[in-house]
Amino acid sequence: MKAKITKYIISNWQAKKGVFLAKSFKLDKNTGKIIKGQPGIIFDGKAITAAVDLAGLRDGLARLTKKSCIGLGNCGKDKVEITTVKNDGKKGKLARTKDNFRYQEGEPAFIYFDMDHVAESPEDALGILESVVPGLDEAGKLIVYSSSAGIKNKATGEMLSDSTSAHIYIMIEDGSDAVRFIDTVFDRLSLAGHGKIEISKAPSCLKRGLIDKAVSGPERLVYEASPILSDDLV
Repeated sequence: MKAKITKYIISNWQAKKGVFLAKSFKLDKNTGKIIKGQPGIIFDGKAITAAVDLAGLRDGLARLTKKSCIGLGNCGKDKVEITTVKNDGKKGKLARTKDNFRYQEGEPAFIYFDMDHVAESPEDALGILESVVPGLDEAGKLIVYSSSAGIKNKATGEMLSDSTSAHIYIMIEDGSDAVRFIDTVFDRLSLAGHGKIEISKAPSCLKRGLIDKAVSGPERLVYEASPILSDDLV
């Protein structure tokens, strides 16, 4: 008898009108370094709800185009047209807000740990996470490296980005517990010596750590498509 495979609900966001939902990079010819461009924000397009397991998530991420990304919350509908906050609810369209796109209470969900510009490799960071979260070592996980990893100068072959940034996806039983869980993991990492305070230009004190807990919102866009590169990069 085959074990039952649990499906986890995510949203596939698809943009219209020339909006790209992928990160972009170009070569600065003066410095020889890469310049990162910000992906777009979707105000016109659609969100399609999909039920996937870990392998399905992996395969789905591989099929993303420059006009699509994912979200880990959902609106409870199979498909919905997206609009601005001002026009939310008109003609059946929804804006990308926390009220509309949620982790559904009692339903399993994917969450991810966002590790951006940390010194540790994703594998080492995962070991640290497992040391502060009992049982995480036995859970299914998917590591997705940053789209900036491995970018080279096309003409010289020089490696321009050795980024260790990554997303680590895991599955939880109750999506409504996602934000609390990520906040708790952040606090445990800090207590274990993997946190710090940075002073901003404002100035204000900013809590930094191995993971970024600010990305835990279910309405947030997660950009995992292959990057858009200028002609002089590969």
